[in-house]
Amino acid sequence: MCNFNGKKLIVNVDGIEWRRGKHSRLQRWFLRLSGITAQRFAHHVIYDNAALAPFLSPCTRHKSSLVAYPGDHVLRLPGIDVQLGTALTICRIEPENNLEMLIEGFLASPMNCYTIVGNWKHSAYANQLHQKYKNNPRIVMLDSTYESQKLASLRQSCQIYLHGHSVGGTNPSLVEMLFYDCHILCFDVAFNRATAEDRALYFSSASQLTEALENIFNSDQHLGSSLPQSESKYTAYTIAKKYVQICARLVKGERLQ
Repeated sequence: MCNFNGKKLIVNVDGIEWRRGKHSRLQRWFLRLSGITAQRFAHHVIYDNAALAPFLSPCTRHKSSLVAYPGDHVLRLPGIDVQLGTALTICRIEPENNLEMLIEGFLASPMNCYTIVGNWKHSAYANQLHQKYKNNPRIVMLDSTYESQKLASLRQSCQIYLHGHSVGGTNPSLVEMLFYDCHILCFDVAFNRATAEDRALYFSSASQLTEALENIFNSDQHLGSSLPQSESKYTAYTIAKKYVQICARLVKGERLQ
């Protein structure tokens, strides 16, 4: 339609939804076809994670730009101290987010309390996990919340953030945690490494996670606050500026690469 009325179409591919295990084979096929079609007819394509580049349609790579996701909108509240021995995860309760691996890795460690915020009533999988671990005194399961002050309190008070996502592009919850001072442990996939870089430590199994948790618990290593790249690459100002530049050049008819 944009080609007929002279408008420019910019498509943000967001991620590779067609790889998510929750979808049927037919749904994955449709999602992949839809993504390829959208990219084919777009004047320009945006992707938010460097690890997504290989998944772009071949006809798209000459007209695409990497534009990250912002995280500097999160709150920092006064008077909230880090609670040693605590871990936090905020995510959708889905198989590809490796919640059971995170829980088992945590329970085998000397850490005290693991809080998981998610949609526990969303699916049979979520309910199964909830029933399995709800009576464990070291596991706290909270329903999803979008209250910024409550989220800030949880994020600022945790010593360690656990991120088990295996499907990308960029997961907003991970970007947002880069602006807090806790340790970050990520499941080792290209999407997470492209986002957190050396701001995080990485694991591929429950046993590796347990080892990393033990090291932090025993030595209280400090990874430091967000890296300089986090403070610029993931700010709303920087990202908005990139979108303005892309739109301006498209309007002028300039070719973008």
